[in-house]
Amino acid sequence: MARSTEITITIDDLDLEGSGVGMFNGRRVHVPCVLPGETAQARLVHESPHRQEAWAELSALTGPPSPARVPPSCPAFGRCGGCRLQHLA
Repeated sequence: MARSTEITITIDDLDLEGSGVGMFNGRRVHVPCVLPGETAQARLVHESPHRQEAWAELSALTGPPSPARVPPSCPAFGRCGGCRLQHLA
C-alpha cells in the first residue's frame, strides 16, 4: 500500500489510544474517530516497516453510524487531541 492511498475499511476493534482498528490487505489499520462496526473511507499516512500495521486519517464515514456513537460534548473534539473517546457512549 502506498502512502496517501484512499481505502475503505470496516472497523472491528479499538486500540489502546481509542482509534478504530480494521484489516486491509493483511495489515491492521488504525483510524481515529471510527468505532467498531462502522465503515469508513480513510487515507493512509504511515505504514510500519516492522509490523503488518498502518495508520490512516478519516476522510468520511460511509456506512451507518455505530449505535454506540454519540455527539461529543466538547466543541474542540477532534482538533485538540485530548479526550479521544467522547464520541463513544
